[in-house]
Amino acid sequence: MKWNKDEKEGIIVTGVQGKGNNLTQFYYPAGVFVDALGTVYVADSHNHRVVCWLEGATQGDVIVGGNGQGNQ
Repeated sequence: MKWNKDEKEGIIVTGVQGKGNNLTQFYYPAGVFVDALGTVYVADSHNHRVVCWLEGATQGDVIVGGNGQGNQ
């Protein structure tokens, strides 16, 4: 959900397509962090990646991982 300042209702920005590995989907998200610029970071555990959502983005960008499970 995205909540604009002073709004009473949020906007769904991801997750409505079910679990998966597209840049508009997550597969067991395990954590979320929002920085001072409003960038949202999501730890997408079963896709083994961290996805970054810049303010105004319509899909995320993989910034770490996304190549499957590994030990490195």
